[in-house]
Amino acid sequence: RASFFRTSALFYIRTTHAGNLPLNIKSFNTSNVISMDEMFCNCKLLKSLDLKNFNTSKVIYLTYMFENCSALTELDLSNFNTSKAEDMSSMFENCKSLKTLNIQNFKLHDTYLDDMFKNFSPNATVIVNEYAYETICQDKYSGKKYVKHWKVFCDEDE
Repeated sequence: RASFFRTSALFYIRTTHAGNLPLNIKSFNTSNVISMDEMFCNCKLLKSLDLKNFNTSKVIYLTYMFENCSALTELDLSNFNTSKAEDMSSMFENCKSLKTLNIQNFKLHDTYLDDMFKNFSPNATVIVNEYAYETICQDKYSGKKYVKHWKVFCDEDE
């Protein structure tokens, strides 16, 4: 099931169970989106995703966004602006095939992170900034117990 709306006034996107659909999302205007909750949840056949054009500056909810995307092997979210995000719980839950996840520009100030990396790929490398790494590792429900390989960058702006 995929729910897409005219993208010039898009506030909410959900593509639940759209794993076998060809997703052409390069033209999406996401500048007004406030919830990407479950956007790609259960897209079990989705192998790659290019989200470089996504504007996430107003997004508050990223919960379950990639949950059960069990075929994804690489995900680059380095362009995501998460400064307004309040909830990222279970965002990468059950992403068991990921080899690389780039979240190096994530801002995690007062963000709910429960189970963000639950049942995450045991061999994946997560690229993250120093502040986000510390925040994730301090949250007993998010990443420290699930992610084995971290590549931490110092963030000059923090």
